[in-house]
Amino acid sequence: IKQDDLNKLEFKYYPNPLQFPYKLTLDNLDKDCKVEIWNTTKRVGTAIINESNSIDLSEYSSGFYLIKFENTTLPVVID
Repeated sequence: IKQDDLNKLEFKYYPNPLQFPYKLTLDNLDKDCKVEIWNTTKRVGTAIINESNSIDLSEYSSGFYLIKFENTTLPVVID
């Protein structure tokens, strides 16, 4: 996804890159939204947006991941 496309989205996600405690916050998304977590080759998990609008990614090792939901893909780096 291009940076210009990210700027047009109606939500924000932060921090990126992630550092401990590895929770990605997604503002302006519906709670209970299901997301897929991919590394560079395959889907490695799924998650549900919780009541604090975040996804716990603490079980994933350092690296580059893609968070996919609906028709959107977000790049995320875990330090």
